[in-house]
Amino acid sequence: MDRKHLPANILAQKERVIVIVDKIEKYLESSGRTLNEVLADQFAKDTRDSFIRQFMVAKEAKPGRLYTTMAHVACSRKSAYTYLATEAEFPSPRTSMRFALGDVVEALISRLARLAGCNLSDKNRRMEVPVEGLEGQNITCIPDDLLQTDSGDLINVEYKSMSNFSFDRFKEEDALDDTFGYGGQIAMEEHAWKHHGVKVKGSLMVAVRLETGHMHEKLIVADPNKVSMIFQRCRDAVNARIDDLPQRGFLPVDEKFRSKPTGRKILGINCSYCSFRGHCWPEAKLEV
Repeated sequence: MDRKHLPANILAQKERVIVIVDKIEKYLESSGRTLNEVLADQFAKDTRDSFIRQFMVAKEAKPGRLYTTMAHVACSRKSAYTYLATEAEFPSPRTSMRFALGDVVEALISRLARLAGCNLSDKNRRMEVPVEGLEGQNITCIPDDLLQTDSGDLINVEYKSMSNFSFDRFKEEDALDDTFGYGGQIAMEEHAWKHHGVKVKGSLMVAVRLETGHMHEKLIVADPNKVSMIFQRCRDAVNARIDDLPQRGFLPVDEKFRSKPTGRKILGINCSYCSFRGHCWPEAKLEV
């Protein structure tokens, strides 16, 4: 996002890390610690719920539901498979662990930020938003948190766990990497807050580097065009049939070995992580 599109009060804060990470680090570096049984119990409940959800119960596909994380990645076909409750591939052990770790990071930073004095509220507030062009259809949006800054601004908050590569890229690049739909997710969350009368002035993404525990945050003003794109994918999904699906959002990419093309095609990162890749690419072969 170009700097000229950032509100002045947000731009001033963007120059330094002062919103959540700074307060957490100052709390952790201080000699005084605060016992807060309420936050401890909330963290325990969050992690317990994640453990049950990720490892103890089967995920039940429910047709006819629209929610942000089914449409924030740029693939209408994936949105249609989800909406039609198409049988998905069983998640790999690595995928289940990755999702669980993401849940733990969210629970940890959200509760730790409160302990450090951040004014956070509305954790995982469930909001319904009408989908443009689909009368009577709503999309569900569940942001991680809502922050009120020291200056009184309201900011949408998202917590993310990241690999070394993703964290370094997040920290070094001014633009937000939208490979996994983070930009669309944030745009939809800001739209949902405003639809429900909460005038957020941007979004804060707080990232944790899983391997080292480093934290970094970035203030973002979402691209409203991404909301229109999500609505379009919702319309594509609702109008789809299993024998008449939207076009794929991604095509195979060139395989490379030591930065040199091998002449073969492979599924890109989005398709590789998609739980419907077997339906979408039945001719693809898994090689180990």
